[in-house]
Amino acid sequence: MSVTLTGRLRSGLAHAQLSPLSLVRTPLKGGRLVRTCASKRGDIIDSSAGSELKSEFDEWTRPWEAPGYRGAVISALPENQQKIAFAAISAGISVGTALICALSLDVGDVGAGVLGALYILGGVAHFAVFDQYTTIVPHEGAFGGLWRVPGTPAFQVTWTGIAEMAGGLGLIAGGPVHAVPHVVGRISGFALFVLTIAITPANIYAATNNAPGPGPPPEDGELPPLVEPSGHVGRAVAQCVLLAALWSAAFNGCDDCVTRV
Repeated sequence: MSVTLTGRLRSGLAHAQLSPLSLVRTPLKGGRLVRTCASKRGDIIDSSAGSELKSEFDEWTRPWEAPGYRGAVISALPENQQKIAFAAISAGISVGTALICALSLDVGDVGAGVLGALYILGGVAHFAVFDQYTTIVPHEGAFGGLWRVPGTPAFQVTWTGIAEMAGGLGLIAGGPVHAVPHVVGRISGFALFVLTIAITPANIYAATNNAPGPGPPPEDGELPPLVEPSGHVGRAVAQCVLLAALWSAAFNGCDDCVTRV
């Protein structure tokens, strides 16, 4: 049966002038997703019928894993150069964060509350547009083979969403609300700082592989809009500011905050 389906699929792709890399995921009502093929003409062919046919498409459900997807420059590089690019981007974010932290930023309780609210909303978004968040979870072997983190994209989105909401509540409760000791807010701020570092590769992946990520749904038959390079640079700058603000929420922006308990 599988051989027959494969033959039918290949025949259909050839007839419609499709490329395996043009496969996209189209959201339907109720959050259900259907795997579809987008032809060069923008036609959509439903390929969701039958579990066996679905398995034939599994390797194509994330076309941005392919090198150079939609003009992605970094993912098309040799593996060693991809590793260097990933390290350079990570180092740039680290240096930017350190420079902002050097300004002794102090967000205060109000700022901590705002950060907490942002993270709660972000955590809720993980589940509101769950499938869109899974698209930016790096695939195994991404970044030239560096990414070897266990767990499915669904698992990564689930636990990070829960962690963001928990950390956000801790920031608010230990900050402006004063419902718990202030140290809880500080611990929550540091935990979110570490969590944000942990999920930064997802943002880098969106830039290096043109992974679509959360955003407005595309028009019928269209691929998700690409983020311009300037947009990725802006996101990296925002990431630095966010990390510095979380550091401040954890340590109050003091000079001795690293050693103070």
